[in-house]
Amino acid sequence: CGVMKRVGITGAGGRIGSLLACAFVDTYKLRLFTYDPATENDVERLQAIVDHPNCEIVHQLNLSDAEAVKGRFEDLDVVIHMAANASAKQTWEQARVSNFDATMHVFEECARARVKRIIFASTNHTQNAIVAKPESLSFVDPHFLSHPMKLSDDAYPDSLYAISKLFGENLGKYYAWHKGLECICMRIGSFREHDDPHNILDPSTADHFKALYLSHCDCVGMHKAAIECLLHPDNGIPFAVVYACSNNTKKIWNLDETCKILGYVPQDDSEAGHNSTS
Repeated sequence: CGVMKRVGITGAGGRIGSLLACAFVDTYKLRLFTYDPATENDVERLQAIVDHPNCEIVHQLNLSDAEAVKGRFEDLDVVIHMAANASAKQTWEQARVSNFDATMHVFEECARARVKRIIFASTNHTQNAIVAKPESLSFVDPHFLSHPMKLSDDAYPDSLYAISKLFGENLGKYYAWHKGLECICMRIGSFREHDDPHNILDPSTADHFKALYLSHCDCVGMHKAAIECLLHPDNGIPFAVVYACSNNTKKIWNLDETCKILGYVPQDDSEAGHNSTS
């Protein structure tokens, strides 16, 4: 057996962060960072692993404070940066503090602490404006069902949130090129805490949600692959952007390049009903 990797997760009390923490606690040494301040949900989601010997939890870390972040990533091999304000309707000031400033501090500290790899949580919103109507998610252009978007296609951000994630992706490329910090950016699809593609509160969003559905099983599988895969970029820069969604029948993302980079093929499909593998 090799030495167990040491993995940090920001936003570890969130829906995806806590799922990954609970899934990885027997495989990796974890250092978990929650929002500032930690909410009841943050604490509750991590309750099952709070006393696990592989788990260290740091509550109330304010990532927008550069001084507070210094030293937090020492001895880590990988940082999964999940923490963000995910509202598509946030103001510039909200985006600046939670998504621009915080992301910059996380990348800078990863480079300073000589973390080998950062996995950055990006979003489907980076290309969403051309896929759905600007005023709602009630329509998916059928063109993309027959001609799924590729990672090489242009960005079409639909919000300041999306722009903040494109900033993070470009920051990742910069740090990979100039600092040697390996970076994989995950453009995350439609994820729900209760893992059922048919449990949709607003039926008008069903087509959009199912096209981008990311099951819990595939979310864990893709992030584990992002931790373990070897990056072999054609341009020599240890950087990649991938899509994070399940293998849905009615997909709007082409997953070929993602599967090649990660060495992982998504297992679930939103059309197959509630998946049984997660």
